[in-house]
Amino acid sequence: MKGILLWLVAIGAAYGQSFHYSTVYNATVSSSAAVLTVQQPATPIVHAILRSVSIYCSVACTVQVERDGSAATATAGTAASSTQEAPSAGVLVFTGSNVGSGTILSQAFQVSAGTSILVNLAGLEMLKAQPRNYSFRTNSISGTVQMTLLWDEVERTNGQ
Repeated sequence: MKGILLWLVAIGAAYGQSFHYSTVYNATVSSSAAVLTVQQPATPIVHAILRSVSIYCSVACTVQVERDGSAATATAGTAASSTQEAPSAGVLVFTGSNVGSGTILSQAFQVSAGTSILVNLAGLEMLKAQPRNYSFRTNSISGTVQMTLLWDEVERTNGQ
């Protein structure tokens, strides 16, 4: 029992408080892709853990998950916290993102016209010590897209 208690204290010392964030991107596109990007600023301040993204397309579309494209600079999106006590999000969100193509992490997810899919992003993290970004990119379509991204941010005291 004493060993478990010491382990829990060590975990608490390594990780600060966790906060939950989301962003919603709504777009009507015409013969182009819809792109949502979440990225660390040039000097990362949090450890971000991606949870899920839900994607709706009014027409059939495919969606790729990409990592580490050239940094997005436009158009800034808004992150919402699940509580009033949470600080502003430490990562940046870009909707209609101009991020460069990155490493494709998955096969293309198929979204049937007028439906949504939910993609579990377990395992995708942005460490405090390493700037990085993740993007969600549709194929070129003419229609309406909505993407809702959920993530957690943890202040890590050990510099990771």
